[in-house]
Amino acid sequence: MEKKSYRWIVGVVGLVFLSLSGRANALSFDLRVSDAWGDENNRGSETMVRLDDYIYVGLRNRETGAKIYRFRFSDAPSELNKPVNRNSDRTMENVTPPNRAFSSTTPAGDRNADIRRLVVYQKRVCAATDRAEVWCFDPAVGVRRGWTKVSPDWDYSPSSGITDMAVVSRTLYVALGDPIRIKAYYNNEWSDAMNRSGGDGFGRHRDAGYSARLMEFKGNLLMATGRRNPGGDGTLDTAPQVWLYAGFWRNMTPEFTTDFVNNPDLRGGIMSRSAGFGDRKNGAIISMKEFKSAKNRPKDAYVYFGTHNGQGHAQIWRGIWKDDRKEFIGFQNVTPSQSFVPNKTVHAHTMEVHLNQLYVGTRDGNGGARIWATAAVRGADTPIFAEVTKANGARGQLDENTDLVSVLFSASYNVLYAGTWNRGAPFYLYRTYILP
Repeated sequence: MEKKSYRWIVGVVGLVFLSLSGRANALSFDLRVSDAWGDENNRGSETMVRLDDYIYVGLRNRETGAKIYRFRFSDAPSELNKPVNRNSDRTMENVTPPNRAFSSTTPAGDRNADIRRLVVYQKRVCAATDRAEVWCFDPAVGVRRGWTKVSPDWDYSPSSGITDMAVVSRTLYVALGDPIRIKAYYNNEWSDAMNRSGGDGFGRHRDAGYSARLMEFKGNLLMATGRRNPGGDGTLDTAPQVWLYAGFWRNMTPEFTTDFVNNPDLRGGIMSRSAGFGDRKNGAIISMKEFKSAKNRPKDAYVYFGTHNGQGHAQIWRGIWKDDRKEFIGFQNVTPSQSFVPNKTVHAHTMEVHLNQLYVGTRDGNGGARIWATAAVRGADTPIFAEVTKANGARGQLDENTDLVSVLFSASYNVLYAGTWNRGAPFYLYRTYILP
């Protein structure tokens, strides 16, 4: 997690097409919300979902409690130019659970301050919080009675709470951190989905189990972990790991060796099996997304992983499954030398697929949020990422104080949302789009 002193804003952006030359055009941002939806302590978001005609946004607010807002979404040209300020757009609505766990009158230590993840589960919007609570909302019932706390009172670490949540088929999975524990919710009952073969969760050291990211992958649960102290002691247990759960856990992490291998299934590509995904300063995998470009082999499956690297060497790796997940081949570093900012980009924080492009939101160590997109393919199927936004403060651009692109969310064919973390400013909403 980031330091409390940072400030957040949320930007909403839409996609511009990549040029035929293979270079990505810059995205243009227009300010649509300037009143922080009525609370200047609304500092930002890492999660957005769409259910029916509404976009739901989960916000961090350490002063008055975590918030959840929704606004009616339409990609009709007449609707896209409308602001979504509290007083100018009646479709904007505060749908935060009306419970003391979210109330500003509740002592800070007893109320939720952050919405870590929103997911759609069985036609409900479910929210995971920093205090290890899961709340689910039925829009058909309404705000006053539509929210239900579905989680028990778990023991949790105040430093992490719930770190992620994902839906696989009819099961809702929750990751608690420090140390990592996986909970499964099915048929209104909770159970443990832990790794029993290792004896103590996911690795012997506490640093190996500080946080986890979850996603659905081909009907299974995929988990990527992070540790508290980048660098570690040079052992596998302190490096970020990737696990696949299909009724049992399988560790997919590269072996801790400096060997490299040329694999014919990668058409000559180099697959690393080195420490910490190529760099011992990779402290965590903090984003992941399944993505297959038009030039990838149709039967293969690819999952991309973004790292946190405190030394400014954030990377993107991908796992490759041959014949649509039947055979795991391994991991490949697909961070070209011209991607990201050398010795500067510390977070590959969020990923989203939109119009057959993979977008990555990053943070520079000394400030500066950027969005990158797969602009071309080099060789057989290795993507090249190009920056598509500049944080220069000019009209139509991200504010110059923007620190981090924290969430990317594709809402429709022609609209892509981006949430950003901004120094010294409350919640803002930016947007750009292409007309349908």
